[in-house]
Amino acid sequence: MWPTLGLALPVTDLEQRAVKVNFATAPSEDFLERFSKLDKALQVLAYVLRFIQRCRKLPRGPADRPTKEEVRETERALILYAQREEYAQEIKFLNDKRPILVSSPIVNLFPFLDQRGLVRICDPITASTALQYNERHPIILPYNCSSPARLFSQQISLHGGNQLGVRLIRSK
Repeated sequence: MWPTLGLALPVTDLEQRAVKVNFATAPSEDFLERFSKLDKALQVLAYVLRFIQRCRKLPRGPADRPTKEEVRETERALILYAQREEYAQEIKFLNDKRPILVSSPIVNLFPFLDQRGLVRICDPITASTALQYNERHPIILPYNCSSPARLFSQQISLHGGNQLGVRLIRSK
């Protein structure tokens, strides 16, 4: 039963300051043109993605250099970016579980989205048990994308010829 005095509590205004925010978009196609080799571009982009993870305070590995898994994730991110640029409408239809338009350039490939969001091919070869998942369901890359050309130029086939190079790319 403490006696209350008729004093009002003081009202304080909090200081308001303008906040500076940096915003970045995904790398454009000219990003790859800056590098002569795709593996070097992937390592640089892996550092960028690692920086983004640090800014978001997500856990990351203790390694100084990008690990193989980080480089693979970076390659997937580049492929995903190229697909989103070229096949945005088709991806929207696939996400909504609707059939894609007949006028689409990839309609005869019977595309589907895998668990990571990549557009892949579904054709009669999918019934083969001798092939790996990546060989049964290849990733669709846009024709005007520069990643496939760089991928072919870096592929080592040890003088195996074009057919071995194509086979190694398809297995990836």
